[in-house]
Amino acid sequence: MPTLPKISYVLLSHNREKYIRAALESAFAQDYEGELEYIISDDCSTDRTFEIIQECVASYKGGRRVVVTQPACNCRTAANFNHALSFVQSDWVVRADDDDLSAVDRCTVIAKAILQVPDCMYIATCSPFMFTDKEEEQALARSRVPCGNNASIQVIDAGETGIPPIHFSCGKYSYKAWSMKPYRLFGKLPDDGYYADDYIFYWRASVMGKGLALDNAAAVLVRSGSLNQCRGKDDNTNLIQAIIRQELFSQEYQKATISPLSETHAMLARYVQGEAETGRRNNLLAFLSSLERSLGKKSRLSVFWSLAPWERYKINREQGMGIAMAILRACPLRIYAAVLAMYRIIAK
Repeated sequence: MPTLPKISYVLLSHNREKYIRAALESAFAQDYEGELEYIISDDCSTDRTFEIIQECVASYKGGRRVVVTQPACNCRTAANFNHALSFVQSDWVVRADDDDLSAVDRCTVIAKAILQVPDCMYIATCSPFMFTDKEEEQALARSRVPCGNNASIQVIDAGETGIPPIHFSCGKYSYKAWSMKPYRLFGKLPDDGYYADDYIFYWRASVMGKGLALDNAAAVLVRSGSLNQCRGKDDNTNLIQAIIRQELFSQEYQKATISPLSETHAMLARYVQGEAETGRRNNLLAFLSSLERSLGKKSRLSVFWSLAPWERYKINREQGMGIAMAILRACPLRIYAAVLAMYRIIAK
């Protein structure tokens, strides 16, 4: 029987004293029978998060290697990830957030996929289970039940098709595991890539080899309304203000990701032209062209709410919105938020 790969479970945290204990409990509950290490890097929290991490680790009796660390100063996600990865002693990283939960067999499902396709560079599991604070008990119970008994594998290779898989643009798959090979080849993530670390890993891994998408394996349980920075600190309370905040955050998100992703694109273009396998090069160039087009879209989305209504309508339609929704989102932001909030209230 093939040897199970060694895996590093990397959990990044910042100011999550309310949720970090549950996140760690789901990490330490992993049923993985192979070699597993935990790297927990706290980005200089100002609340009790780091103290709680130390308490949880002190009471951990599992016998696996556990590293608890902090960077020299608050540096946000990408730089904190770089810091955490400096402690990794394996060839695979499973990335975890400080307010979410992992299914008990998350690492097991990922390892089984690696054994089936040993030359893969990244693995994505299917859409996560979403829950709120009020549903935490149900989520905790669900996390203790294996999720991967019926998992199936889809192999993705940009070097064969030249086309980014649609599910990565529409959110069907996420919460990836990464081979360390692209990181070790291309180096640290750009420090300003704090909203784009997963995309940077995905782009790098895609030019180096295959990816796997796992269906029927919701390995991550995602908490909503927890002020997660990647969801615009949406607290699920004041609907109109939350919608406005999310829309403005989305605009800033697009703006903040242009530079690190453009830098990554240029680096990968040099790699493909100079070092990529000849048989894959043309398809990889097509893949990079599609990424370049997505960067152009980001430029327009980064100023979306300052554009004229007809320009916003056009962008909405290009993104696949129906006519009614495209017209609504072309209205002034406050009108759009008020109508959408009213719809959500009625829909409940």
